[in-house]
Amino acid sequence: MFFLNLLQKIDWTRTDMESDGFIKVDYKSNRRRKRSKPQKINNSVGYETIRFDPIEVETDFETVLKKVEECKAEIRSSDFYLGFYEIFKKCVVTNSGKSEDGKRNVQNIVCYGLGSVSTSSAARYQLALLLLMKEFTGSSNPLLYDPIFSKLDWKILTRFDCRAIRKNEEGKRKIDGRTLFFMPHCGRPLYNSILWANWSPDGLNDVILIGNSFNNFVFSLPEKTLNKFSYLCRVKSAVTEYNVPNTFRFQDIFNNMSIHVFDLRVLRNFPKQNWKDRAEPFYHGDDEIILS
Repeated sequence: MFFLNLLQKIDWTRTDMESDGFIKVDYKSNRRRKRSKPQKINNSVGYETIRFDPIEVETDFETVLKKVEECKAEIRSSDFYLGFYEIFKKCVVTNSGKSEDGKRNVQNIVCYGLGSVSTSSAARYQLALLLLMKEFTGSSNPLLYDPIFSKLDWKILTRFDCRAIRKNEEGKRKIDGRTLFFMPHCGRPLYNSILWANWSPDGLNDVILIGNSFNNFVFSLPEKTLNKFSYLCRVKSAVTEYNVPNTFRFQDIFNNMSIHVFDLRVLRNFPKQNWKDRAEPFYHGDDEIILS
């Protein structure tokens, strides 16, 4: 009887590990829960996975700022960051394209789909990496968009000199100067839209995409499905992908991450008609894109 009563009192949570390393959590109700620390779950490969409660809200502004700084310090001192930094430098130098001195600086950083830094530890770590990228590239203040951002999130982001993209662009941002797009775990349509918006050899050569591996996440799709994202299909032969080893202590924050750049020589050899065919892509709510 004791155990029967106990079972009836538990607010059950179903947790499933997705194939991409995320943890899916379905909640029985939306009632507010007491704040609790994330639970660390060890797995067989020695990493840790954080289980987050999306209802958890940290209302103390200074506390969240401190947590972001702690994340930044932890990443900076990690083997993961050392590897990431070396790979990034290789991308900038090897794919310099137009510069006589062999280098072209990143001028702008755009981030889509970061998540709520006041409610998610994963988002705070990803923000920390974004801030470190701003430091070592010397770029302008990052531009961010995510419809989930709250007033508290923006108060925090503003403190770190981040700027808001005021409307939902669906990734259709035409760039001016070499631009790094940081898109942690975003859907395929966003990548497709960025390519469409900058559809020219010089335009794409100025794009750096950091997010899900194209080889694992995009090009592995069946051809019928991949054709839905025509710009990704058409640029495939010009993409150079640098995989970032996932050596960070949490498995599901920087997993499946690669840096993608576009080879100017290959792009210039594409048929002229390839650049003339430039119909704007449109998406629906089931296309893994931010529409709200």
